[in-house]
Amino acid sequence: MCILMCGGLHGWASRKQISSRADLVPWSGVRKMFDLAQKYKDVINLSMEEPDFSTPKQVIEAAINAMRKGYTHYTPNVD
Repeated sequence: MCILMCGGLHGWASRKQISSRADLVPWSGVRKMFDLAQKYKDVINLSMEEPDFSTPKQVIEAAINAMRKGYTHYTPNVD
């Protein structure tokens, strides 16, 4: 399974519908990645949309337990 965790223009109108000036802007690497990922059947898009499945109960319980243990901050960056 591939999980896509970055933002993008997924689901937006094509460039021609936005503006003719948009043709002057090159496609981003993120946009190309989203287009490529859409070709696979088992990709989960974690960008700006609502998932089409419910959160599994074990994931909910693990999140609650982690919060109760104080894991409520972002992880540190790797240097």
